[in-house]
Amino acid sequence: MNLYLVGFMASGKSTLGRFLSEYSGRSFRDLDRIIESEANLSIREIFEAEGEVGFRRRETEALEQIVKLDGFVVATGGGVIETASNRDLLQNGYTVFLDWSWESLAPWLKKVSRHSRPLLEQEDENVQLLFERRRPLYNQVAQRVEDIREVDHNGLGEMLNNLCEGIHEALLEAERKALE
Repeated sequence: MNLYLVGFMASGKSTLGRFLSEYSGRSFRDLDRIIESEANLSIREIFEAEGEVGFRRRETEALEQIVKLDGFVVATGGGVIETASNRDLLQNGYTVFLDWSWESLAPWLKKVSRHSRPLLEQEDENVQLLFERRRPLYNQVAQRVEDIREVDHNGLGEMLNNLCEGIHEALLEAERKALE
Protein backbone atom coordinates (compact mmCIF):
# COMPACT_ATOMS: atom_id res chain seq x y z
CA MET A 1 0.00 0.00 0.00
CA ASN A 2 1.30 3.45 -0.92
CA LEU A 3 1.07 6.39 1.46
CA TYR A 4 -0.01 9.61 -0.26
CA LEU A 5 0.50 13.04 1.29
CA VAL A 6 -1.92 15.71 0.12
CA GLY A 7 -2.27 19.35 1.03
CA PHE A 8 -1.89 22.85 -0.29
CA MET A 9 1.32 24.20 -1.80
CA ALA A 10 4.13 24.57 0.75
CA SER A 11 2.28 22.53 3.38
CA GLY A 12 5.30 20.28 3.95
CA LYS A 13 4.37 17.23 1.87
CA SER A 14 7.84 16.72 0.38
CA THR A 15 9.66 17.46 3.62
CA LEU A 16 7.46 15.16 5.68
CA GLY A 17 7.56 12.57 2.89
CA ARG A 18 11.36 12.34 3.07
CA PHE A 19 11.20 11.99 6.87
CA LEU A 20 8.45 9.36 6.64
CA SER A 21 10.49 7.47 4.08
CA GLU A 22 13.44 7.26 6.45
CA TYR A 23 11.23 6.52 9.45
CA SER A 24 9.31 3.72 7.75
CA GLY A 25 12.01 2.30 5.47
CA ARG A 26 9.82 2.93 2.43
CA SER A 27 11.07 4.57 -0.76
CA PHE A 28 10.05 8.18 -1.35
CA ARG A 29 8.61 9.63 -4.55
CA ASP A 30 7.69 13.24 -5.24
CA LEU A 31 4.99 13.42 -7.91
CA ASP A 32 6.09 16.87 -9.12
CA ARG A 33 9.70 15.68 -9.53
CA ILE A 34 8.48 12.62 -11.48
CA ILE A 35 6.50 14.89 -13.81
CA GLU A 36 9.50 17.17 -14.33
CA SER A 37 11.79 14.22 -14.99
CA GLU A 38 9.48 12.58 -17.50
CA ALA A 39 8.84 15.89 -19.32
CA ASN A 40 12.47 17.02 -19.04
CA LEU A 41 10.94 20.39 -18.14
CA SER A 42 10.36 22.31 -14.93
CA ILE A 43 6.82 22.77 -13.67
CA ARG A 44 7.03 26.41 -14.72
CA GLU A 45 8.06 25.39 -18.24
CA ILE A 46 5.22 22.87 -18.45
CA PHE A 47 2.73 25.55 -17.35
CA GLU A 48 4.16 27.98 -19.92
CA ALA A 49 4.10 25.45 -22.78
CA GLU A 50 0.93 23.47 -21.98
CA GLY A 51 -0.97 25.52 -19.42
CA GLU A 52 -2.48 24.10 -16.27
CA VAL A 53 -4.56 21.65 -18.33
CA GLY A 54 -1.41 20.10 -19.80
CA PHE A 55 0.21 19.92 -16.39
CA ARG A 56 -2.85 18.22 -14.86
CA ARG A 57 -2.86 15.67 -17.69
CA ARG A 58 0.79 14.85 -16.97
CA GLU A 59 0.01 14.70 -13.24
CA THR A 60 -2.75 12.13 -13.83
CA GLU A 61 -0.48 10.03 -16.05
CA ALA A 62 2.25 10.03 -13.37
CA LEU A 63 -0.23 9.16 -10.62
CA GLU A 64 -1.66 6.31 -12.74
CA GLN A 65 1.84 4.83 -12.90
CA ILE A 66 2.63 5.26 -9.21
CA VAL A 67 -0.58 3.57 -8.02
CA LYS A 68 0.60 0.42 -9.80
CA LEU A 69 3.53 0.30 -7.36
CA ASP A 70 3.43 -0.68 -3.73
CA GLY A 71 5.09 0.45 -0.52
CA PHE A 72 6.02 4.03 -1.40
CA VAL A 73 5.66 7.33 0.40
CA VAL A 74 4.39 9.78 -2.23
CA ALA A 75 4.30 13.56 -1.92
CA THR A 76 1.65 14.80 -4.33
CA GLY A 77 1.34 18.26 -5.81
CA GLY A 78 -1.05 20.69 -4.17
CA GLY A 79 -3.51 20.50 -7.05
CA VAL A 80 -3.61 16.73 -7.50
CA ILE A 81 -7.12 16.70 -6.04
CA GLU A 82 -8.41 19.09 -8.74
CA THR A 83 -9.02 16.13 -11.05
CA ALA A 84 -11.80 13.70 -10.12
CA SER A 85 -9.93 10.71 -11.53
CA ASN A 86 -6.94 11.59 -9.34
CA ARG A 87 -9.19 11.65 -6.28
CA ASP A 88 -10.32 8.15 -7.24
CA LEU A 89 -6.73 6.97 -7.77
CA LEU A 90 -5.71 8.22 -4.32
CA GLN A 91 -8.22 5.79 -2.82
CA ASN A 92 -5.88 2.97 -3.89
CA GLY A 93 -3.60 3.80 -0.98
CA TYR A 94 -3.58 5.49 2.40
CA THR A 95 -3.95 9.25 2.03
CA VAL A 96 -2.97 11.80 4.66
CA PHE A 97 -4.06 15.44 4.44
CA LEU A 98 -1.66 17.98 5.97
CA ASP A 99 -4.30 20.47 7.06
CA TRP A 100 -3.13 23.99 7.83
CA SER A 101 -5.25 26.99 8.66
CA TRP A 102 -4.91 29.83 6.15
CA GLU A 103 -3.56 32.05 8.92
CA SER A 104 -0.73 29.60 9.62
CA LEU A 105 0.08 28.77 5.99
CA ALA A 106 -0.02 32.28 4.47
CA PRO A 107 3.33 33.37 6.00
CA TRP A 108 4.99 30.19 4.66
CA LEU A 109 3.65 30.88 1.19
CA LYS A 110 5.34 34.28 1.18
CA LYS A 111 8.70 32.58 1.81
CA VAL A 112 8.54 29.94 -0.94
CA SER A 113 9.67 30.46 -4.49
CA ARG A 114 6.82 31.65 -6.66
CA HIS A 115 9.01 30.78 -9.63
CA SER A 116 8.56 27.05 -9.02
CA ARG A 117 4.87 27.40 -8.13
CA PRO A 118 3.12 29.27 -10.96
CA LEU A 119 -0.27 29.29 -9.21
CA LEU A 120 1.22 31.46 -6.44
CA GLU A 121 1.84 34.24 -8.97
CA GLN A 122 -1.55 35.79 -8.35
CA GLU A 123 -3.01 38.11 -5.77
CA ASP A 124 -2.98 36.77 -2.20
CA GLU A 125 -6.78 36.88 -2.12
CA ASN A 126 -6.95 34.58 -5.15
CA VAL A 127 -4.45 32.18 -3.58
CA GLN A 128 -6.62 32.12 -0.46
CA LEU A 129 -9.71 31.38 -2.57
CA LEU A 130 -7.82 28.50 -4.21
CA PHE A 131 -6.85 27.22 -0.74
CA GLU A 132 -10.47 27.40 0.43
CA ARG A 133 -11.79 25.71 -2.72
CA ARG A 134 -9.31 22.82 -2.47
CA ARG A 135 -9.60 22.16 1.26
CA PRO A 136 -12.83 20.11 1.10
CA LEU A 137 -11.33 18.03 -1.72
CA TYR A 138 -8.29 17.16 0.42
CA ASN A 139 -10.65 16.12 3.21
CA GLN A 140 -12.66 14.04 0.75
CA VAL A 141 -9.68 11.83 -0.21
CA ALA A 142 -8.00 11.59 3.20
CA GLN A 143 -8.16 8.60 5.49
CA ARG A 144 -6.23 10.67 8.04
CA VAL A 145 -6.07 14.42 8.63
CA GLU A 146 -3.10 15.95 10.38
CA ASP A 147 -4.10 19.29 11.87
CA ILE A 148 -1.06 21.56 11.57
CA ARG A 149 -1.95 24.88 13.12
CA GLU A 150 1.37 26.21 14.30
CA VAL A 151 4.95 25.26 13.62
CA ASP A 152 7.55 26.02 16.25
CA HIS A 153 10.89 26.10 14.42
CA ASN A 154 12.66 25.13 17.64
CA GLY A 155 10.50 22.04 18.00
CA LEU A 156 10.34 21.12 14.31
CA GLY A 157 12.33 17.89 14.70
CA GLU A 158 10.08 16.67 17.49
CA MET A 159 6.98 17.65 15.52
CA LEU A 160 8.18 15.75 12.43
CA ASN A 161 9.02 12.71 14.55
CA ASN A 162 5.57 12.74 16.17
CA LEU A 163 3.89 13.07 12.76
CA CYS A 164 5.97 10.20 11.35
CA GLU A 165 5.18 7.98 14.31
CA GLY A 166 1.42 8.60 14.18
CA ILE A 167 1.12 8.34 10.40
CA HIS A 168 3.29 5.22 10.24
CA GLU A 169 1.25 3.45 12.91
CA ALA A 170 -2.01 4.39 11.14
CA LEU A 171 -0.62 3.14 7.81
CA LEU A 172 0.38 -0.20 9.34
CA GLU A 173 -3.12 -0.56 10.80
CA ALA A 174 -4.67 0.24 7.40
CA GLU A 175 -2.44 -2.37 5.76
CA ARG A 176 -3.46 -4.97 8.37
CA LYS A 177 -7.15 -4.25 7.76
CA ALA A 178 -6.67 -4.47 3.99
CA LEU A 179 -5.30 -8.00 4.41
CA GLU A 180 -8.31 -9.19 6.43
